[in-house]
Amino acid sequence: MPQHHPLAHASPRSSSLIPKHVTRVAHLIQSSGSDGTGITVAVLDTGVDPGAPGLSHTTANHRKVVDIVDCTASGDVVTTTSVTLNPSENVIHALSGRMLSIPERILALNPSRNFRLGLKQGYELFPSTLIARLRKERRAVWDKHIRSALNAVRQQLYQHREQKDPHPSVEELEARQAVLLSMDKAYHDYGPLYDVLAFNDGTRWRVVVDTTETGNLRQCDVLEDYAVHGSYSQFGGGIMMNFGVNVYNDGNLVSIVVDGGSHGTHVAGILAAHFPDAPHLNGLAPGAKIVSLKIGDSRLSSMETHQGAMRALAYVLNHSTPVQPDRKPEQTEDSAANDAANNTHSPSDSRDSEPAVTAPDPSQNIVEQDRIRIDVCNMSFGEHSRDINQGRFVQLVEKLVYKHNVLFLSSAGNEGPGLSSVSAPGGTTDAIIGVGAYVTPSMLTQAYSLLHSEFGDGAMPPNRAQNDSDHREVVASSDKAFANEPDPVVAMPYTWSSRGLSWDGAMGVSVCSPGGAIAPVPLWMLQKKTLLNGTSMSSPSAAGAVAVVLSYLRSKGIPYTSSLVRRALENTARPLRSPSYDLDPKAKLTTTTTSRNEEPKSKFDSDYYRDTVFAAGHGSVDALAACQYIEKYMSSRRIVDDSNVAGTFRHRTRAAEAVATSLLEVSDSAVEKRLEKNSPNGPSPDESDKYYHTHENCGDSSLFLEDWRIRITVEDGSPARKSSNNPGFGALNATRGIFLRGESQTCSVHRASVAIEIVRCDDESEDAKRALADMEVTISLQCEASWVEVPQTVEVLGGGRYFSACIDPTSLTPGRAHFAEILGYVQQTRGRKVCGGPVFRVPVAVHKPEPLVDGIMASPLRDLTFSSGSVIRRFYDAPIGSTFALLRVSTGALVLTRDTNEHGMESNVRDRHTEVASSMEFSDLSSTQVQAGEGSGFTLVKSHRVSSKEQKPESNSDKMRSSEKKTIGNPIDKLHPKRLLLRRARGGVDARSFEIHVVQLGPRLHCGELESRQLCTLRPGMVKEFTLKVQGGCTLELCLAQLWSSPGNSVIESVELAFGGLSPKPSTLTGFSGSSCFPRVEVTNYLPTSAPQGQGAGYVSGYTPRGSLNRIQRTVTPSASKIKALEQRDMLPDEGVVFQLQLDYGFEVFDSSAKVSLLFPGLNGAVYEAEVEGGPYVTVHDRNKQFLYASDIYPREQTLVKGEYRATAYLRHERVDLLERLRDLTVTVQYEMPSGVSLDAYDSSHGACLSLDKRRSSRSVTTLECGERRAFYFAAPKRSSLPKWVAVGDMAVGSMWVDKVLSASSSGSRRGNYTPSYPVSYFIGPSISSSSKNDSVSSREKSKSKSAADSVNKSDDDAVTQADGTESNPSRSNDDPDKWFDDAARKLRLKRLRSLLKDGKFDCFDAIFHSLPEKCSEDVEFIMANLERHDVEAAKMHRTEGVTSTFREKVTRIVEITDAVSSNLDPFSVATHFGMLIDTENSEDVSRRKLFEVKRAQLIEAAFRKVRALCLRTAACHPTVLEGMPPTSDQTAGVNGEHHEGTESDRSDSEDDTLEQAFKELARWVTLDGKSTMPGSSSRSDMCDGSITSEDLAFLGARREVRRGRPGFALRVLDNYYGSGSSRKIEAQAVLGFRETLFRQLGWTYLADKERSYAKVRYPLRPAPF
Repeated sequence: MPQHHPLAHASPRSSSLIPKHVTRVAHLIQSSGSDGTGITVAVLDTGVDPGAPGLSHTTANHRKVVDIVDCTASGDVVTTTSVTLNPSENVIHALSGRMLSIPERILALNPSRNFRLGLKQGYELFPSTLIARLRKERRAVWDKHIRSALNAVRQQLYQHREQKDPHPSVEELEARQAVLLSMDKAYHDYGPLYDVLAFNDGTRWRVVVDTTETGNLRQCDVLEDYAVHGSYSQFGGGIMMNFGVNVYNDGNLVSIVVDGGSHGTHVAGILAAHFPDAPHLNGLAPGAKIVSLKIGDSRLSSMETHQGAMRALAYVLNHSTPVQPDRKPEQTEDSAANDAANNTHSPSDSRDSEPAVTAPDPSQNIVEQDRIRIDVCNMSFGEHSRDINQGRFVQLVEKLVYKHNVLFLSSAGNEGPGLSSVSAPGGTTDAIIGVGAYVTPSMLTQAYSLLHSEFGDGAMPPNRAQNDSDHREVVASSDKAFANEPDPVVAMPYTWSSRGLSWDGAMGVSVCSPGGAIAPVPLWMLQKKTLLNGTSMSSPSAAGAVAVVLSYLRSKGIPYTSSLVRRALENTARPLRSPSYDLDPKAKLTTTTTSRNEEPKSKFDSDYYRDTVFAAGHGSVDALAACQYIEKYMSSRRIVDDSNVAGTFRHRTRAAEAVATSLLEVSDSAVEKRLEKNSPNGPSPDESDKYYHTHENCGDSSLFLEDWRIRITVEDGSPARKSSNNPGFGALNATRGIFLRGESQTCSVHRASVAIEIVRCDDESEDAKRALADMEVTISLQCEASWVEVPQTVEVLGGGRYFSACIDPTSLTPGRAHFAEILGYVQQTRGRKVCGGPVFRVPVAVHKPEPLVDGIMASPLRDLTFSSGSVIRRFYDAPIGSTFALLRVSTGALVLTRDTNEHGMESNVRDRHTEVASSMEFSDLSSTQVQAGEGSGFTLVKSHRVSSKEQKPESNSDKMRSSEKKTIGNPIDKLHPKRLLLRRARGGVDARSFEIHVVQLGPRLHCGELESRQLCTLRPGMVKEFTLKVQGGCTLELCLAQLWSSPGNSVIESVELAFGGLSPKPSTLTGFSGSSCFPRVEVTNYLPTSAPQGQGAGYVSGYTPRGSLNRIQRTVTPSASKIKALEQRDMLPDEGVVFQLQLDYGFEVFDSSAKVSLLFPGLNGAVYEAEVEGGPYVTVHDRNKQFLYASDIYPREQTLVKGEYRATAYLRHERVDLLERLRDLTVTVQYEMPSGVSLDAYDSSHGACLSLDKRRSSRSVTTLECGERRAFYFAAPKRSSLPKWVAVGDMAVGSMWVDKVLSASSSGSRRGNYTPSYPVSYFIGPSISSSSKNDSVSSREKSKSKSAADSVNKSDDDAVTQADGTESNPSRSNDDPDKWFDDAARKLRLKRLRSLLKDGKFDCFDAIFHSLPEKCSEDVEFIMANLERHDVEAAKMHRTEGVTSTFREKVTRIVEITDAVSSNLDPFSVATHFGMLIDTENSEDVSRRKLFEVKRAQLIEAAFRKVRALCLRTAACHPTVLEGMPPTSDQTAGVNGEHHEGTESDRSDSEDDTLEQAFKELARWVTLDGKSTMPGSSSRSDMCDGSITSEDLAFLGARREVRRGRPGFALRVLDNYYGSGSSRKIEAQAVLGFRETLFRQLGWTYLADKERSYAKVRYPLRPAPF
């Protein structure tokens, strides 16, 4: 054991950046040398950067981060594409389009020369902070290239304007300039794109990532699974992000492991950072190793996913050892053996020369991953939870803790200061140690760099003598064994730190630890360290302390279990003491009293105790005392021989005796004093025969508590409640504590039944069952609270026992939170001693509401005094019928100042750092009777200057307030030796930051669903009002807190709270299409409309019904479902294979852009309590397979442009039958309407149906007296006000409001606030027919325009054009049966041909077409169908075979057919018709115009198909697609499989002339500038499927400009069609390649590379993996 540890020379102040002394970790390391060596901690977080400062090596020079795993799949890369190089090749055409040059060092490692290819988008890996920086840097690079290109074009344009016949033309240069400006406007950065290569070297998989994005792999590292040798690399280009890799599924999947944020690295730095040259900067366990398990998904802004958490637990289960009670812990690893296995590879700064690579030797391949054994888990993540201590996650954690002996710590949450605000899993799971957060004075002045005069030692009282008995009474502790602790932690809980209890009565916060630190962060943040605070920081602080404790136990060979270590942590935790608590060593505890004239009877009446016990749990972690606790326990234990469990014992070995005294020799009187006391409040030694009962048949195995855990459940003693299914909170239905809240539960004595169950960790073994059968132990029950009665003892047997507890809350002070604990001690047997501290605790909490004045008004709180971190809370029962509460906070014009200086003279300088007693910090002064006069400690000083507001006449309420006595009496004078003044404040320095937190609890609701939170800045003389949403009938907690970082003392003159509101019935309104109005809504006022005069703020609740619909919901069923078994990394030990259900959904966005969210009611909102893994996890892709975004348990709202999308949902479970039930799971697609639809409210249903002018406007306000009722009706929305794309079954949803708060401020003006909303939904029915739209038209006009309307709405089957150009209408041939039959047969043939054409059955099409009558074969409709048939086949032939002789023949046939169409339709007559206007009121003219519009569309289609076919044929005459353009990378590699026949000399001038002539014919009907649209076609195509769209037309126009030698015009044509900015349409894949080629022709290489990357992102080979 080292005598002097390096940390011994670090002072507490120098280590406040990462606090260690306050948890006594530094003392333990100094005295024992155990610094976490031999302990491995799993960090479940956003990921840990292995290259961060302090995370490279342990104190034993071993690798610090032994493994990194991405459990979220955000870094997964599919590498199923395989390429094998020939012996003479060393270049690979990668998936990004780059050419990868493979260096010899990589080829030497891959004898097979077979490579797996993958592609990964960088922004799917990087955290949002890094993406923001990269986008800024990459935009600067973009601007540089755009400016360069623009300058070149403008310079050339200036020179060409002086020339007579310039080339290129001035117009072409202007077009290029316009294109560059348009591109700059439409700029969007898709981030870097990385090629990934994987290959097998014969032993293991290796991975190379092209981090340079150049294709030069000579500068890239060859990686392997990180756990093998800890190799990692770094992304180039200034990104500076380190990454490692893991390979799964036999090389088919590569996981690129990066950190999803700085959070995980910061947590690991607090836990185990090691700085050899600066030990005072070390983490708490510098010798511990780290396993990084990334559960924060980069695609969800580092939000944890259920799948990620389950994968992490699976990893820990696979790398931890099941409990063996009699097995000794392993000794510390031999450093010599580990040196060979922990070679660390860091990214090299220079890789110009290829490093020498030797073939791996399998015999020397020591894989670190095979030897990883995790001892501690830290999880600084959490979410709200509706269900406590249940779910698949909880089940695995319990197995991990109780079966595998792993200590699991987690943050309690940052949702304070209200009570019952703990988050899951840290504050809601029995098996997890929930950690709260506090801050010390040294942290405030050093880590936070706050003023020393405000927060430093100068502002704090001196420490008092340790043997001062009066001082001990100030210290509050929930453990009676250490209640009189002389050495508490001087600290205060952070304001935001979550408080217990959980709603089922569990403690919530187990222990606490410092919640802020300056710790290492990843290199990509461009800084070494940063300051973060939160319970996310306190959890690793406690986990580091646990690691040091376990390291000490391991080094001494002391066996332990997770239950024993947790019990030691809780029983030895040090209580917190406020930094400004003890101002007088002889002062009694005078925190909030039970009445105005008496001091508190015990610590349980203290507001300080009430806050710290909920925020800090059992207290601050004390690592040194925990080790001594365990050693003392082991020294008093007699070990049972395995062969005789019933009663034969082995003698303690010499090693055990040595262990029992090693740490006890540490000279720490405070800890020794704790360990000497077993049951300090128990009977005296003379009464030992009565108190310590001897059990002759009690096996001593019952006392070996490190092998056992004790499970406590509480049931209500009422038989009626026992048999009920009430899922509420409180002491109901086997909760984990006794929690009484509200008037109904606190108005009478309550009896509860507490069940004790003792479970052995290996409870499935035969020895455990035998020990359980022999179990018999006496438990002594104690509770200090006088209002809790429990039996003295309870005999616990193998099957467990119940005992009764009686709680009498009737005498407790109303409005306060009361807390006590029932402590269970193992009773000592005669002749032996048991280590002190309870073996179980039963929390007892009572939130007793304060009665309201006249049922709506809380008694005003007067003269509340605060300092930094002060918390005051009150409880009220919100009256039934209330929907809001009006809170008014008045600060008055007073601040605390010193009255006299140290010489007894009045000070003229206000002291902002007054040392105020805890009674002034954590309670209100109204609890102490105040008298003004001589000898008073405080005096009210009136200002001689009166403001304009004060000159106004006083109201009745003001008179009442002014008549109250506002001076502070002698009790405070005893606490402070100097007189203080309440003076008028001046200046902004007197501003104080406050948080107002209102919390209500409800069955199966977490605190976040019924809470209101307000952050505000209060200054003297300020009045602030807040409208808070409340739920009537629920107990409400009003919590006011001065923020921990807001220095100085402050006084709030009054806090007034009043309830009000109107109650609608029904509270959920649903309307249906077809009815003219919504159902009736009745509104009732159950409360008085204003507060009693003189007792609070006057207010009025206004009756103002209004409503709106702002979202459309559409239910979509899955288009496909698939269940598959998952691979190795998802398998759970002893659980079998895990299966995954994949559900595919298709949906569409109809507007140009819309905010869309995907809802899965019933599954959303649950992480840790979910029974099925998922939420579900959802990935969204567009029709091109591009990954757009991901969503999880909290549906994400995303803005999507118009188009089709595919959503894929994933759910997991080991039971296939459960997944089978979810195959038909529907998703609700919710669209936000651009503008909401207002709902008009009417007094009667007739008014709503007929839209009469009796509408109740939201601007007109009516007040309702108490008991008064009103009814109203909402008119149904007009169909025209809803989006045109809504369909039958859709639902419009929104909200309605029925009341409004009308509050009179001090100036008499009214201020209104709308109050809580209620859901409204409206189901969409069948759409109105087109004929009913003209109901307002007279019958004569209807008859007159009927034929025109029929002609306009005629379908293709009802109106066709014959060969002679006349219209065939069956309705006109009803008098001739033969003609009617011919028309019907014609329509049937045409319909059949189109169906065959759609299915691609060309042979059947030809058979029917050639069998048509001669008249039909000359019909234009049949000719157009035949033209489409040949065009589709030609497009398919060109795509698969290229340009062949058969293809040329097909093009010739297309040209012939188009000429036939043109000759039959007479283009001249069609053009002549459109040269004149028509009479739109004449039905015959309208019908004739419709006929010619059909003819024009047919001419345009024929001309278009002709031009497109000729373009494909002409392009084959060139080596590339476009004349004079260099080939793209894809064309060079021949990825399209195109085979071009002929050369440049094979093309004839006649073909060019034919193509140009065809272009001119098409240009007669439509413009080719990208602004025209194809008649009757607007859908997207694949540009190669033979269909016709407006996009195809724009593409042809661009190709024509290229033929003319005007690439700038070609790009401008495309911009005209696709638009610019955020509304730009998505280009087809062929267009992107076309643009890339044009950019390269123009010399814009940078833009061409960007376009290539853009194409790979927009059109990936496959959807993103999950």
